[in-house]
Amino acid sequence: MGIWWAVPQKEGLLIGDLDQEGAGWKAGLRPGDLLTAVHGKAVSSQEDFFRLRGEFQGLKSGDRRIFSVTRAGTGKAEEMDVAVELVRQWKPVRRN
Repeated sequence: MGIWWAVPQKEGLLIGDLDQEGAGWKAGLRPGDLLTAVHGKAVSSQEDFFRLRGEFQGLKSGDRRIFSVTRAGTGKAEEMDVAVELVRQWKPVRRN
């Protein structure tokens, strides 16, 4: 998903930084977006977010989850749903 950190707000989590090579960035999430729900489940704290991330463990690469965000622009804030395709990231094993 590639969200590196987020700050709790009254209505959700403010995305602070994203991996620009991650699935979230590629799907259209951006720093400054207010994350309000993931796949229909409200996100109002970092604990909610980590719990939902834990639920992703049983999913396969290519599965999609809908991230509901509010994006503040130059005018009125825009609510949108972003479909993020999950990607399993394997870490190489170092052998000595």
